[in-house]
Amino acid sequence: MADGILKVGQITNSAGSGNITIGSGVTVNVNRPAFFVVSGSTQSIATSTWTKVVFGTEVYDTDSAFSSNKFTVPTGQGGKYCFTMHPYVYSIDDGKKVEARLYKNGSALGSSSLGSSTIRWYGSAANEEMDMAGTFTFELSAGDYIEMYVTQDNGTTENIYLYTKLTGYKLGA
Repeated sequence: MADGILKVGQITNSAGSGNITIGSGVTVNVNRPAFFVVSGSTQSIATSTWTKVVFGTEVYDTDSAFSSNKFTVPTGQGGKYCFTMHPYVYSIDDGKKVEARLYKNGSALGSSSLGSSTIRWYGSAANEEMDMAGTFTFELSAGDYIEMYVTQDNGTTENIYLYTKLTGYKLGA
């Protein structure tokens, strides 16, 4: 078959059951689309303001679905997606918090029966570094988009740093 799509209901070996062997040189597109982006520079985060994170470096983007600081589900690629966000903030004081949250189609993915997309960390010393991560899974449709936002309540403008990351991929084949 040359450059086409093969659609079948079931594949079995020559005995009619069991495993099949995939030959060398064949690419199996599992967990795609996938992307990994890094902020690459500092970004100011005002006190008590949800600020969209700017990502300056694409480490990879298998389907060119990450653009303008957001991931958009490509046509025909709806399904379950896994995202991991990893904000890095420092100079947060004792008792003050940093929060990061994923937004879907411009709105916060808040609390529901399935949980929320917020991670929250409280400082326990003066000028503490906040290096946290959270992983979330969502059902998305083609055209849905995901963005990462951060806020803090330290009382002064703080920065997220170049180590801030976001990665995501479709679950399954």
